[in-house]
Amino acid sequence: VEHQQTIFEFKAVSCNDVKVKILKFKAKCSDKKIIKANETNFNDISEYLTLIINNIFNTGNIPEVWKSSITIPIQKDNKIKNSPINNFRPITLQFFSKVFEKIICEQMNEHLDSLNLLNNHQHGY
Repeated sequence: VEHQQTIFEFKAVSCNDVKVKILKFKAKCSDKKIIKANETNFNDISEYLTLIINNIFNTGNIPEVWKSSITIPIQKDNKIKNSPINNFRPITLQFFSKVFEKIICEQMNEHLDSLNLLNNHQHGY
């Protein structure tokens, strides 16, 4: 089996690409609520986030604040008093890095797909 040898490079993203990712983001985090509440600033946030993401692609330097997060346990069922630990779910408050991860994932999947390196039965968890 002959394999193509190609070098993967991240492509610059547009402000529209970032807006689409933000709008499709399904996580229940307070950061998204802040953006939704300040829709007048939505374009500015998208523009700055686009600049940061493209800078990361050019330099390889990820902001330190994106390398850590705050995770808080949220009770699944508020009716149970003194609930067992498995009745909590972790919520991570790091919206911007999650948008960045979605963009990275999409670009890498497109690359792997274009080379037919992903098996149809390949699944993540």
